[in-house]
Amino acid sequence: MAEIATRPLHRLGGGAAAVVRGAVSVVASLVRSWRNRRVVGDLLEFDDRMLADIGLMRGDVTAALSSPTGTDPSTRLRIFAVERRAGLRAQAIEREAQRAARLTGEAVE
Repeated sequence: MAEIATRPLHRLGGGAAAVVRGAVSVVASLVRSWRNRRVVGDLLEFDDRMLADIGLMRGDVTAALSSPTGTDPSTRLRIFAVERRAGLRAQAIEREAQRAARLTGEAVE
């Protein structure tokens, strides 16, 4: 009968422990991505008004879900929402500058 020697992870050589930690990290990342993909999929049940309340559009959700399986779609949703907010802020600043220019009679660039 063969005898199998076992050692605690901290007693393994540095290389073996690093490989195990790397594998655990990859598995944890895949599980997190899978879980977030399910949650993002649940957003498709929201109506358009509810999605707008959180700064998203239905197309954002479907685009995020079309990303490769190993990627986290919630990261893409966050990027979409931040970009949309930045665009809306820039438009508001531009409108305010135009309004102020009309009131003072200055030319708007």
